[in-house]
Amino acid sequence: MAEVSKRKIAVFDFDGTITERDTLAPFLLKFAGTTRFLTSALRHAPAMFSAAIGAGNRDEAKEKFLVSLIGGRPEGELVSAGIEYAALVLREEKFNADVIERLAWHRAEGHEIVVISASLDVYIQAIAAALGAAKAFGTEIEVESEVLTGRLRGGNVRAANKVKRLEGWLDHSLDHSLSREGCEIWAYGDSSGDDELLERSDHPHRVKNGQIKAATR
Repeated sequence: MAEVSKRKIAVFDFDGTITERDTLAPFLLKFAGTTRFLTSALRHAPAMFSAAIGAGNRDEAKEKFLVSLIGGRPEGELVSAGIEYAALVLREEKFNADVIERLAWHRAEGHEIVVISASLDVYIQAIAAALGAAKAFGTEIEVESEVLTGRLRGGNVRAANKVKRLEGWLDHSLDHSLSREGCEIWAYGDSSGDDELLERSDHPHRVKNGQIKAATR
C-alpha cells in the first residue's frame, strides 16, 4: 500500500512572533480613545499586574478590562476599526524579518499557514489572510443585539486555548484518510502563552528578539 503523505502545517503566534511588538494595546487605544483607555487601564491595573506576574487570572483580568473599555459600543464600529487597523499594520510592516522569511518558506513548500493569537480577530483575520494564511484564530468579543458586551466569546485564545482552536480546526478539515497523527506541525511562539502550542507540535520554535531558535521540550 502506498504511503500517505503527511499534511504539513505551520502555526504562528502573532504579537512578538510575526510582529516586533504588541498590537492589541495600540488598537484598543485607537478604538476607545485616550481618556477612556487610560481610565480603564488605571482601574484594572492591579488585577492586570497580578495576572502578569502569575498571581491572578490573566483571562479574567483581560475580560474585565475589555468590558469596561468597549462594552456598549456597536459591533459595526469594532469591525470597521479592525479593518482599518489591519491595513495600518500591513502598511507599517513592523514585522520580524526572520519570521516573515520562514513563513514565506513554508508557503513556498506548500505548507498550510495558520495564525493563532490572543489579539482580536477583527484585525488578525485580515492580516493573516494578507500573509497567506489558510486559517486564523483570534480572540472574539461577545455581541448581544449588535452591541459589544466586552466579554470574551469562547475565551482568551492563549495557552491551552490555542491548542483547542488548532485541534478543532484539524478535526473539521481532515479528510477520512488522514488522522491527526498524519499531520506534521511546525509551531512558532515567543511567550509562555505559546508553550502548549509548541508542545503540541512536531517542530517547536521559540522566537526571541526576532530570532528563531528550535525550542527544547
